[in-house]
Amino acid sequence: MIKELRLIILLASGIILFSCSSQKQGLRYENLDKIYDPYSSSILPDIQIYNDSDSTSLVVIKLKSNELLYNLANEEHKLLSRIQVSYTLFDPSNKEAFIDSLSANFRFARNQDKEYHVINLSIPTSLTKKYIIEINITDQNRRSSAHFINQINRIEKINPQDFLVFNPLNNEYQSDNYIRKERKFSFNHYKQPIDSMFVSYYKNIFFTPQAPFIVDTTKDDFSIADTAFVCYPDSIDYSSFSNEGVYFFSTLLNAENGFYLFNFGEDFPEYIKPTDLIKPLSYLGMSETIDLDSIDEKTAKLELDKFWLSKGSDIERSRELIKHFYSRVKFANKYFTSYKSGWQTDRGMIYIVCGLPDFIIKSGSDERWIFKPTDSWPGNEFVFEQVDHKFSTNHFVLNRNKQKSTGWDDAVKLWNSGEISNYQNQ
Repeated sequence: MIKELRLIILLASGIILFSCSSQKQGLRYENLDKIYDPYSSSILPDIQIYNDSDSTSLVVIKLKSNELLYNLANEEHKLLSRIQVSYTLFDPSNKEAFIDSLSANFRFARNQDKEYHVINLSIPTSLTKKYIIEINITDQNRRSSAHFINQINRIEKINPQDFLVFNPLNNEYQSDNYIRKERKFSFNHYKQPIDSMFVSYYKNIFFTPQAPFIVDTTKDDFSIADTAFVCYPDSIDYSSFSNEGVYFFSTLLNAENGFYLFNFGEDFPEYIKPTDLIKPLSYLGMSETIDLDSIDEKTAKLELDKFWLSKGSDIERSRELIKHFYSRVKFANKYFTSYKSGWQTDRGMIYIVCGLPDFIIKSGSDERWIFKPTDSWPGNEFVFEQVDHKFSTNHFVLNRNKQKSTGWDDAVKLWNSGEISNYQNQ
């Protein structure tokens, strides 16, 4: 049924204008520091990629209506937003191998009852190949752009991007991997009919990374699932997905190929509960005095207040520290979540404690984060390497062998003395 909805470009309302480019160009490796800077753009879209046929992949873009600017500067004299979406497709094995590009313009009418607009772009892809896609989304009324770099995988016969996850109530494709209490979902393989799938569940209990100067680290173990059950796409028991953690769907029990959905709580990527808010403080030394995994909500609230009041010189300063720290936690969850919450990944750890790097260079499957020295800390360079993981296409691991000095202790000391490491005006 969902295949009937597959369109080259789908949008709720508006006009579409295309302009395609055939100019050959290589993948650009300029400074990409803005891709993880939420304050560089007025829009923060959600993006998901699905392979929806043997020759195409679908890019699903979800834009929040309240993030767009609507004005009357149009021939209809209606309140309209103007959005431009452009992409460039590359072969990751050869950074000069430009494959395809396209630019499309959209206009959306203001609608107080509509929370978001959805754009679906059909991208030409081929089986047995892998691609890098650069996506630029611009609110032309505000002249504000967001930039994304994603992978499209067509190498494996069955891979996570081959499964279409959608809302059975309105048939819209899901633009993220998250399970929400009030959001229904179903799934489908673009090519193979599915009557049922095995679901392996792993509790949301994962290791928090150690400080970057520690070479030996413990890895999460997925050898044995906590529970397993059968799921039928036409009659899903949503109560089976109420526990937080990873849900891996496969056609065979214990198979390596399938797709995944995550339950990280209703408010994710934000945190509201004290037991969630207190856990990232392990980076600042909180875990040395408190068992963060077994603490209750009341005790967590008391410890949170005590911790932040001890760092600020007064209540206002403590509030400022809290604002910046948990803003970084939120956006670490937004940008770096893999099979575990983004704050609990290597990139999330550095992002929260050290802040946004001055330079981000992507080369193949690696990211280099470069921090310039300041008066308060020495700066450093961190290299993150993408790791193939059956539960994530966004899992990067810090290459700790390349760390000569990290500046980590200096950054932690700043926070603990009431200062914000690598302050950005937020």
